[in-house]
This record gives sequence, structure tokens and C-alpha cells, in this order.
Amino acid sequence: MSMKRATSLSLAALLLAALACQIPDLPGLNSTPAPSATPGPPPVQPPDGWVPVYGESVSLFVPPGWAGGNPRAEAAALAGYLRAAGSDYEADAAAVEGLGSSALLWAYDANAPRPGALTSIHVAAFNLPGMDLAAHLELVLSNTPAGQEVHASLAGDINGMDSARVEVAAAPRQNLLYIFHQGSAFYHVTFAAAAEDYPGLLAVFEQSALTFRTGTLPGPNPAPPQTGAGPTAVPTPEPAGLSLFDDFSDPASGWGQLNADYGQYAYLDGGYHFLIYQAGVLLWSVRPESTANLTLEVQARFAADAPSGESGLLGLVCGYRNPDDFTYAAITNTGYYGLFQVTPQGEAFIGMEDWQPSLKLNPGTAPNRLRLDCVQGVIQFWINGELTAAAAAPGILEGQFGLLAGSFNWAAAHAVFDDFSARPWAP
Repeated sequence: MSMKRATSLSLAALLLAALACQIPDLPGLNSTPAPSATPGPPPVQPPDGWVPVYGESVSLFVPPGWAGGNPRAEAAALAGYLRAAGSDYEADAAAVEGLGSSALLWAYDANAPRPGALTSIHVAAFNLPGMDLAAHLELVLSNTPAGQEVHASLAGDINGMDSARVEVAAAPRQNLLYIFHQGSAFYHVTFAAAAEDYPGLLAVFEQSALTFRTGTLPGPNPAPPQTGAGPTAVPTPEPAGLSLFDDFSDPASGWGQLNADYGQYAYLDGGYHFLIYQAGVLLWSVRPESTANLTLEVQARFAADAPSGESGLLGLVCGYRNPDDFTYAAITNTGYYGLFQVTPQGEAFIGMEDWQPSLKLNPGTAPNRLRLDCVQGVIQFWINGELTAAAAAPGILEGQFGLLAGSFNWAAAHAVFDDFSARPWAP
């Protein structure tokens, strides 16, 4: 299926809209309203199998089997996870509900919880204009209760932020605190465990701290694994069963072919090609299968460089129901990306106000590996292995899926796709 659609999407905005967060009080200090979080560089690559947890404009990765999220928006769900484990966890559940606006992110190890001694992560932030990291660290140490064993040091640059590392032994608990300094904001990421568990968990905490990032958009958060405990257990989504790989070497593999006055798409030389003949055209091709909870991946490139000042786009489509009802993610030949929802009223950005730049993108004719996760009303866009954008999307994104390309003002845009895959989404 194809469609010619004139676009009105501009390339004006260059910066990601900041996500404001309220800053809690730090004991002994007077804090001021929070700064806006600004996007940092890509975080350190997490170990294989680890999953992201998204908080209030912050995120980090944790091992499989952890659960967590944004306590401001998801406190009831997080407390529900604990209550589902039994009445012994009521105090822990109440503590999570009591975090309120003082926390940006909370997570815990659901593999082996123990009442009153959960292995957990807590993220908070403080706005302190004019203070450097060394002075802030000294102030934190001066507010540490007497009798606790504390080891502190500056930890250098992590993901573009100055950082400090503090270990605090306060029986029966032991904490590892990382402090990240960004602008006038200080982010406190606290890893806590029972003292007897802490030595075996220290490496996990260190790896998780290296993935901490600010300025992130919301995304799907991990729930604890199913235990069969009964109706109070929190369900996890069952992915669809469809699985597909296509290197486009077989012209009968199920993709359409089109030749129209405004553009065409076709199998050619072991790839799937889109040629755009007019400016202001968006052209797509979708598979006949229909499903939900899907991950799409493809290798994509522009076949030729655009003349100066001209630009085109290419990307992935999911949740396609008809020409006026689908979702897509796209990149441009000039190094921008965007997420979009198509409705009868036209295209609208999802989770952003305009196209955004990405240093992860290979511009011009260089290939890019694109991945799109469409799951339970959430869309996630990965560029060359990095989670670049995530946002809430209407509905469950069930429908057909495929590829698209278009032109803003480049009447000879030529996109080439290869090694396409579709598989059930899994956290």
C-alpha cells in the first residue's frame, strides 16, 4: 500500500525540549526550584540483557528481574509490586508511596526481596547554583550522621557529567551513592542493600551507575517477574508471535511495488528502494501482516547526497490501520530524527515539538541501523544501537508495519533499505 502525502514538518528546532523536575530539600540546605534537565551524551553501554528504568527525566539500566519506575507517576504500581509479594512488604510499599515528589526514580531487585532490607535504587536531585562538585561533596559528608563509616572520592567524568562516589556503611544497611553534577543540578543516585549482600552486589551497582542519564523521555518500565502468586500479581505484556527477516533478495517476499508520477518503491539489487520524484511527498509500504507489541529493525541509507539545502527522510512504520491512522519514526539525511502520529488531521510529533539532532546518526549516504519498538502505547526509537527517543503514543499501536521515505524539498530523494526484521517485543 502506498500514499502520497504532502508534509508540513519543519527543520527549525535544534534542541530537545527540557523536562523540568521539582527538587526536594537536602537536609541542612535550602534548595531552589529545579533546573531543566538537558540531554547528555549516550550512556555507557549496559551489559547484555539489562533493561532501562525511566524516572522523571532520568534513566539508568538494571539487570533482568528488577522492577522500577517514576514514583511521582507510578507510586501505586510500584507499591503494588511489593504488596503482591506478601504482607511482610507492607512497610516497604508504604515507604515507596511516601517518596512523593522527593524522588525521580525508584527501583528494586525483585529476584530476592527481603522485608525491610530491599536491594534498591533511589534517585533525587538538588538545585544549588554557584556550587561546584567538591564543595557539594564536602557538604554532603558534613551532614552524614556520626558513627557511620564513609569513604568518598571524586569519580571523574561519567556520561558528560562530573561525578563523585561515596560508600556509607550504616548497619544493617550499606549504601553506594553517586553524585552527578550538571549545570546547577546535583543528582544523587543511591544504591542500597543489606550489609551482608552488599559486597556481592557492588559490581552491579557500579555498572548501573555508569548508565545513569538525564534529559530522557518516558518509556516502558520493568515489572517484577510473574510468580503465580494470584490475582494481585502485576502482569507483563505477552508479545505477539510474528517473526520475520527479509534481506530483499527475493522479490516475492511480500513487499509491494509501485511506480507513480510522484515516486516508486521496488526490489532492486538485493535491497528495497524508494525513489521520490516530487518535493513534499511522504511514501510508505506496509506488510500485509497485522500485529502489536513489535520490534522492527532495518539497515537504511540514502543512495546519493542531496544538493546543498535540500533534505529527505526515511524510517519505519508501525500500528498502520489506514492512510490516516499510523505511527512512524524517521531520520533525515542532515542528521535529525522525529517520532510522528498520523491522524485525519495530519502528522503530529510525538513527545517532541520539532525534529531533533543526533550525533549518533551517520549523515549523508552512510548507513544507519534503525530500530522501532511499538508496545502498549509506547514508542521507542533506537539509532545505531542507542535508545534515542521514547514517548507515549495513543492506543496499543496494533496494525500493519513497514517502511517509508519522503522529501521536504529534495525532488530526487532515493532511500535504500536492507536486512529488515520484525519480532515480538520483549523488555
